[in-house]
Amino acid sequence: MADIVRAEPPEQGRQDREKSARALEEVAANLAVEAAAVHILGSKIWPGLTGGERNEFAMQLGALLQPAIAEKLAAYGDGEMIVVDEEISGDKALVKTQITASGRISSIVFTMLSRSERWLIFDINVDGASLLRNLMAQIRPIAARSGIRGVMVELRRLAAENQARAAAGKGNGLFDR
Repeated sequence: MADIVRAEPPEQGRQDREKSARALEEVAANLAVEAAAVHILGSKIWPGLTGGERNEFAMQLGALLQPAIAEKLAAYGDGEMIVVDEEISGDKALVKTQITASGRISSIVFTMLSRSERWLIFDINVDGASLLRNLMAQIRPIAARSGIRGVMVELRRLAAENQARAAAGKGNGLFDR
């Protein structure tokens, strides 16, 4: 399970982009998007969605989460990741890691879910900032006000904003909210 969360050291130029693309593919293949979608919208909203709305929300959420997680992990790529502890309880696990990069130690905790005999990333908490908690704080009030259509508009806005930030070299802002 810990192998899923290990980052590889970055290389320069084109190799950097190739490594980032591989990291994104790895995150995409190991992300529990539907479980995250249910958690973010909550038990009051999710059951009321149609199958199409659920699929669209999960797809948009995955498109937002995958690059955010891959980019955050890539930022520590030149450092050493050490698995400090693994706690498994049923189909849920916490993988606690520390990354030392550029003389700075960061704590990253991965919440993992077991699905179909695979461990998938459910949430990532970097130095106390939970990605899912940050998204929940933004999305649930919008869902209460504007329904799923308003949420979809917000997800698209966040995706565009984060792409612009990344293109400007400012990093992904999902962990900073």
